[in-house]
Amino acid sequence: MMPNIRFFDNTILTWGTDYAICIIMIYAAYLCLRATTYASSSSSSSFVRILQDPSQSKSLRIKSACLFLSYAISVFAGGYAHYTFTGGVEQLNTLAFRIWWTICVGSVTAAGGFMGACGSEICKRIHHNNNNNTTTSSSSSNENTRTVFRLVHVHDVLWVIYGGYLTWVCIMGGISYKRPACDIFVAGTSQFVPTMYCILSVLSVKWEEHIKNGERNGTVVVVHHHGVIRRWFRYMFYIGFALNAPLLPSYPCYIQYTSLSLGVVNAILHSNLTLAWGMQALSLRHFCQAFNLVENVEVESSSSSSSSPLCGSAIGKKKDE
Repeated sequence: MMPNIRFFDNTILTWGTDYAICIIMIYAAYLCLRATTYASSSSSSSFVRILQDPSQSKSLRIKSACLFLSYAISVFAGGYAHYTFTGGVEQLNTLAFRIWWTICVGSVTAAGGFMGACGSEICKRIHHNNNNNTTTSSSSSNENTRTVFRLVHVHDVLWVIYGGYLTWVCIMGGISYKRPACDIFVAGTSQFVPTMYCILSVLSVKWEEHIKNGERNGTVVVVHHHGVIRRWFRYMFYIGFALNAPLLPSYPCYIQYTSLSLGVVNAILHSNLTLAWGMQALSLRHFCQAFNLVENVEVESSSSSSSSPLCGSAIGKKKDE
């Protein structure tokens, strides 16, 4: 008689963490949609006024929200399946299970398209727009100083085709391997291309810090996107998108070489997902906030009373120009 091997865990460690991640991802999508302002710190010796336009970040905010909602749909469907289908292998062969698990796996493949679209938006806004906004005489110099390497901008239509085609393959059963966990990991590998594109879109820029990047003119410092997207959030961006990579090799190692139950293993991997997706959410929210920035003018002064009129006149001058 064959041992009673469980391939589909139904404990709260699995479906409970799925539902918890779903709530966090819905909140992450909300934060990205609401990232319409950029807050700048000011000291007693400076007065900072920021001109912002929320429409500048609208595209990235929507794409980021779609990415995290696709994560939320995936873990919700997975949690529901783990909670509901407790009757063994027989229930895993029903049409109802296939529908729910297709939603779970298909959301993962669809997320790859949204992820790539986020990378394209970052590439367009930071990499290409900065070069296009320079004068002819200084465009070559600007590209050399602000670009580590040139990254091709991938149009959103291509990401729609990418995510849509893989999702269609999933719906038709093309990535079904009769093991639910295997299906998820195979779908997850489809995110390799958009993950690398997102990371490269940020690595392709020569980042400079707030003061070094400022264009000084007397006491006025004008800071561009290169200066307001902070180093810590860029590191968080890199780590967050790369942190899912260890999940695939670690899962079989946990199952094969440890005595941990499947529920505990799933809870560990879900904790990794929460950390990775949470870092993605915080960093993308920061990018959205930075893209709202139209003009950031910092005026050094000895007192706040004398700096306010100066800042107003400085901004007025920039508007006239």
